[in-house]
Amino acid sequence: MQFFSTLEKIEHFCDTCQERTLHYRFASQVAPFCAICSDRLATADQQQQRELSYQRFKQSLLSETSVELEHVELTRKEGKQEVITYAHQIACNSQNCTTKPNLLLFGSVGTGKTTHALYVALYAYQKLGIKAQYVKSYALVANIQPYLNSAMLIIDELHKAIRLYGEKPSEQDKTELYKLVEHRRNRKLPTIFISNYDKDGLLPSLGEELYDRISDKHKTIGVHFCGESYRQIIV
Repeated sequence: MQFFSTLEKIEHFCDTCQERTLHYRFASQVAPFCAICSDRLATADQQQQRELSYQRFKQSLLSETSVELEHVELTRKEGKQEVITYAHQIACNSQNCTTKPNLLLFGSVGTGKTTHALYVALYAYQKLGIKAQYVKSYALVANIQPYLNSAMLIIDELHKAIRLYGEKPSEQDKTELYKLVEHRRNRKLPTIFISNYDKDGLLPSLGEELYDRISDKHKTIGVHFCGESYRQIIV
């Protein structure tokens, strides 16, 4: 094991388990420890590092989205079942999820769309180490390159992706967004789209071809959000 290649090998009592056996210690270390205990210590250290990494990732996402942690906790307990199931399928690498790798979350402001997306991202990171990227749609179309191959991508405010010149949508923005959607779709990379608008609100700016690519029922699970605001439930 490479871990032991930098350790001294001696015979002594293990300070952890008190067994007399072959022990290993770092040259700078006073107290020796045995092979079994060294594995346990290494495993505990790895678990601690994973937890620290998860906490940093969680704080980063919460900061970017201005979502409250208690809202995410509420989702875990009382969230939309379609989203909870999607998160579990991602985490277990389910075949059903690879055939439908995308989520389209749409509905009124404050009903928990972004919160649900964060629940999926945090669950996937905790279970598989999948690190999601979060981006506003209008920032995305300005530069799609950093997001093409993200392990998971959350695109917020989809309804703002395409700039309007008068009443005419930007063809350049539509082309860039189409490239990204098609690229990720072909590689079955999980993408979560969030919009305040439904089909009637998205079609004028996205156009039928792009909207169909995003909402394709064979690749995307659509979830409608309505009712009481998450923000009011917590208060």
